[in-house]
Amino acid sequence: MAFTGARDCCPICRTTLAATPSEPIAQRRCPRCEACLWAHAATSGSVFFVRRPDQSAAEFLATLAGPGLAASEQDIASFLEDADFLDMVEFLTELEGSTRLFGCPPDA
Repeated sequence: MAFTGARDCCPICRTTLAATPSEPIAQRRCPRCEACLWAHAATSGSVFFVRRPDQSAAEFLATLAGPGLAASEQDIASFLEDADFLDMVEFLTELEGSTRLFGCPPDA
């Protein structure tokens, strides 16, 4: 399954949304269509993704980043489960520059 992010809006109904900048990755619910979402507060704006039921942030990020890294999704998820806040921010910062990983252009 390819993940496609939507910048500053719900990827399902396109309602404008905002993420809390102090949270690098967070669960959100669209107020319009009630979709369960992941929100990434990137420096270039918030990016939203559809969230699978019972999916942890580590599992989501491992699935998103797995194809672009030389590690298995299980290894990435394991690393992220044990990561502290600063490790998570550093990991997301490294991925943020890649349009392929976030599924949308950085300036869209």
